[in-house]
Amino acid sequence: MPTSGPVRRLADGSLELLVVGGLTIDSFPDGTNAAGGSVLHATRAAARARVSVGVVTVAGPEREARAGLRELAGIAELEVEVAVQTLRFGHEEVGGRRRLTVEGAVRLRPDPSRLRRMQARALLLAPVGAELDGTALAMLDEAIEARVRVASLQGWLRRRSDGGLVAPLDIGDVSRDVLARLRNCDVVVVSHEDLGRSESEPIAAAALSVRHALPGPGVIVTWGRAGYVRAEAGDRDPFVVQRRFAIRGVPTVGAGDAFAAIVAIHLARGASLSAAARAADRSVERWLARTPGAQPGAACE
Repeated sequence: MPTSGPVRRLADGSLELLVVGGLTIDSFPDGTNAAGGSVLHATRAAARARVSVGVVTVAGPEREARAGLRELAGIAELEVEVAVQTLRFGHEEVGGRRRLTVEGAVRLRPDPSRLRRMQARALLLAPVGAELDGTALAMLDEAIEARVRVASLQGWLRRRSDGGLVAPLDIGDVSRDVLARLRNCDVVVVSHEDLGRSESEPIAAAALSVRHALPGPGVIVTWGRAGYVRAEAGDRDPFVVQRRFAIRGVPTVGAGDAFAAIVAIHLARGASLSAAARAADRSVERWLARTPGAQPGAACE
């Protein structure tokens, strides 16, 4: 089900960014539902940055999913694999912490011939669940040639417990075939929450835990408003970036996905990991600052 949006490719015929992952339907405590997922948030960030972007995703026929696909088709070149139903996430806060529940299961099995037409300088792997398993990653490795490969780890670090409640999965428990493919990435990005960490400020040990399971790629562990930890590929000591000021008063859903997308774009343009992370941090801050209700404040408040 290919659909092309108003995207102008680069002079060599490639896209600047290709985002791969499943679309979701997100349900909120006020009873509203909307399309979501890392693939949507990352593509929006690329569109805000005015770069050419492609999307490979999987979705069902629900009204919210169709609305999400229409939005993607308007800002990206889009390849959609049709599923019986779209993965659905329930969002709520309990005791100040985000609580997720999940319904359904999907696998992404894109057509290799179509994948080969989606050539891009940067590839962002952005799963929300188990849709990108070892088989899917092998297909992508075979079909997609990209200067830079970045993986957002959150989808692989989720396990479903009783009642569909989402709980953190230790990175060491991710399947061996997935870890083997992820070791070929240039950079992996993950939030401290997805690692199951509760510290209020970024600490180097978080990046070291990722490095232990994935010794090859550079690592960025985002820490919400507090900052992030960066570990260059091959470096022994991670670098902690603590933010003094942050934007408050607005939801930050999708901020981590936007961060990963901008990192991938800048790495493919030849930036160092430190420069790409700074550019991503500034981009997300500008986006949040333009959101109605945004208020600057101290990061530790």
